[in-house]
Amino acid sequence: MPKQLVLMDHDGGVDDYLATLLLMTMDNIEPLGIVVTPADCYIQPAVNATRKILDLMGRSDIPVAESTVRGINHFPKIYRRDSVIVDHLPIINESEQIQTPFVKATGQEFMV
Repeated sequence: MPKQLVLMDHDGGVDDYLATLLLMTMDNIEPLGIVVTPADCYIQPAVNATRKILDLMGRSDIPVAESTVRGINHFPKIYRRDSVIVDHLPIINESEQIQTPFVKATGQEFMV
């Protein structure tokens, strides 16, 4: 059975980091890339955390892009700070360098 191609878009919430971890364990899925949209996060820590999680999972072959589309109703700062907390978790910061590539095109351009 051929693998299902998936382009993931997430908003940097804790649930999305867990979904990323789960997606990387699925044998029937071929991830094409991940786009991070700044709605439930501060974008830079969210992009960094996503790339570090992919490194941790041994999937540094999956590119990550940053969307410049803004959420209409941003989450409160207390929720958005979760991206900063996740980005500083020791387990994803064991390496000095992030191997997972960052796409220079915007997330929406990458999707096309």
